[in-house]
Amino acid sequence: MSSLFGTAAYVPPYKYCSSWGYRKQGDDDNVKYCKGYSYTEEKYVKGTICRKIRTGDSDEYRMSPEHCSRTYRYVEVYTEGAQQGPTHYF
Repeated sequence: MSSLFGTAAYVPPYKYCSSWGYRKQGDDDNVKYCKGYSYTEEKYVKGTICRKIRTGDSDEYRMSPEHCSRTYRYVEVYTEGAQQGPTHYF
């Protein structure tokens, strides 16, 4: 029996535009707008942590990996090279 453990950045579900359209607005015929939204599934990015990265001289920042919200630790248990059960995040 062996185990594998480490850190993983958590990326919660988030909304994104999945369908774009164009419409007339005033004198402009090609104003792009979102026609429909979808949601991603949550995911864990093993081997990394969730970080804030400054994007310039101001207080603006981005998350890395994109959209992450926190860092978890994880553990996996193996017997003869086969994973036993799901990955446990804590």
